[in-house]
Amino acid sequence: MSKSVLLSLVALAALGGFARAQTTTGVISGTVVDPSGNLVPAAKVSVTNEATGDIRSTQSTSAGDFIFPSLLPATYTVRVEMPGFQTFRSTGNVLTPNGRLALGDLRLALGTVGETVEVAGQAAQVETQSSENSGLLTRDQFSMVPTKGRDLTNMLRLLPGVQMTGDQDALGGATGFGATMGAVSGTRSADQNLT
Repeated sequence: MSKSVLLSLVALAALGGFARAQTTTGVISGTVVDPSGNLVPAAKVSVTNEATGDIRSTQSTSAGDFIFPSLLPATYTVRVEMPGFQTFRSTGNVLTPNGRLALGDLRLALGTVGETVEVAGQAAQVETQSSENSGLLTRDQFSMVPTKGRDLTNMLRLLPGVQMTGDQDALGGATGFGATMGAVSGTRSADQNLT
């Protein structure tokens, strides 16, 4: 490598540091809190450049903090939205070149109830007269199990409260290599009847 090429590379590297120091972007940051001063995580925070209309958005962290790096110098509107709170809006926030605009705590006011969620359903019937645990497998459930190895004892796995245990033959009570039985609701597998 020639001496002139080496000097050119050194000069470019040195000038690169000066060029980086001439950046004009700034940072807007703050913390989202509720009326009691508690941190509000996952709030949607956006900044809008009032001159151009450009919008950047982020979410507050688990500590309620947000940061918008590399913003061009301008006047910004900051908007914070979170379900259950009124929308926060702050206008006229001036960011200077290389500026750090720390907005501090942005306190959200409690919102009014604007919608009703209605849930309809029925409670499952609970058997109170015996400790019987039963379930029904549909034809669709049975057909979804792979055909290789499909048998009655393996179908028990689809029922709630059933865990398969080893070395117990489900049909007949004989033990053997690889035989399994379902333990229902924590009882011993030998204490159960299958119908």
